[in-house]
This record gives sequence, structure tokens and C-alpha cells, in this order.
Amino acid sequence: MRFFLGTGRYTPNNALDGELAWHPPHVKQWKYVAQEWHRILKKDENRINHNCFVYCNNKSCFHGKNWQYVFNSCMLNIDLETLVVNCSKTSAKYFSSEVVTHSLQSHIISWKDTCKISRDIGPSGRGRNKLRTYRLFKQDYMLENYVNAKIPLKHRFALAKFRCGVAPLRRETGRFESVPEDLRECRFVKMV
Repeated sequence: MRFFLGTGRYTPNNALDGELAWHPPHVKQWKYVAQEWHRILKKDENRINHNCFVYCNNKSCFHGKNWQYVFNSCMLNIDLETLVVNCSKTSAKYFSSEVVTHSLQSHIISWKDTCKISRDIGPSGRGRNKLRTYRLFKQDYMLENYVNAKIPLKHRFALAKFRCGVAPLRRETGRFESVPEDLRECRFVKMV
């Protein structure tokens, strides 16, 4: 994401995530895990791998954490435990699409509510949030228009740096010198 937008390595992940709105890797991972879960569950009951699956599912608990325990915990977190219970009555395509939809919705909710964008204090607890300006104009998790626009790369890079709060503007660089926000004026253009 940093390479695509031309921002530096200190660009906050939440800002990059909000600008591009790419599906996070864990969404695709849970899709494939759900497809495998469904495939093994639908196998003939006389097959060894189905019997191993049932045995492991029965033994999965907090003290015996296997992949089925992790899968069930994830499904519980994204409110799909009833779908897992009734998994044998659904198709694999429907089951995996529901897992993708719910895990993406869970990611968007955590991006909006519990992530660093909505906090007033930065992650270190010492200063204000670096994304305080970003949250003024970014409320929705969606791809921004300038990313797909046919503009020169240097313009896209400059706009992305400005929006993500890593452009070399006095408002951002004044943090390093502990200058109060109201005194961070441009050295070349004096405010009237």
C-alpha cells in the first residue's frame, strides 16, 4: 500500500487502509478455511478424514486449541456461530461468501470505532493522534477517487501524503520540535 501510494514507511496503516479499502489478508484466509471446513464436513461419514475432523471438533476446547477451535472462535467473533451449526444445510459458496462478508464488516467496524483514527491521544499516550486531521474528511471505508484517477504519479503521491498526514508540512513536522499546534506556521508564507 505504501509503495502504491508513494508514502513513506512511517505512514499509519489505518490511513493507508482507509484510502485504498483493500480487503485485508485475513478475509481471504478465512474464506479458504471456511471452504475447507465445509468440504470436510460434507464428506462421507465412513472416510477417515471426516472421522478425524469430527474427533478433533469434539476435542477442541480452550485447553486443546486446534484449528477447529480457532475457526469456531473466529466465527463467534463475527457472529456466524449459527451458520456454522447449520453448515451442513448450506452450499459451500454461500457459506464462504457469508464468512467473507461478516469478516469484512468486522474489519470495517474495528477500523471506524476502535482503531487509532477515532482516538484523541496517540498510541504512545504522550501526544495527540497523528490522524486527527485525517478523520475530519474520512468517515467511510471506501476507495478514494484520486487513487483511480488518471493523474500523474507525483500528484497522486503528494495527495496521498497530504491526506495521510505525512507530507512535509509545518503542521506535521512541528510535532518533532514540540511546537504547539496554533504556532505551527509555514516559514515561507506568513499567516495574516
